[in-house]
Amino acid sequence: MTQAQVAEIMSPYMTGTNWPASVKSGETSTLTDAVSGAQYPITASETGELAIKDSVVYRWYDKDGDFDSDWGVVRFKDGKVVDVDFMPD
Repeated sequence: MTQAQVAEIMSPYMTGTNWPASVKSGETSTLTDAVSGAQYPITASETGELAIKDSVVYRWYDKDGDFDSDWGVVRFKDGKVVDVDFMPD
């Protein structure tokens, strides 16, 4: 599936982590999922938000902010999906 196809299907959801970056723009570090142990390379987005490299993070839309740290992480390589993971808060 292409990144455009994923974006169309996931359009009802918010994108981004909504967390402040723990690294500066241009730097990288690693985020470890406490549940699965999966590791993700992270950086700072242009807005200073935590971003997972080569990935789009989708979040549930809730006007009260509940559950907005449940992340669906879709990783891409060469514009195609290579991995999908769910990271509950």
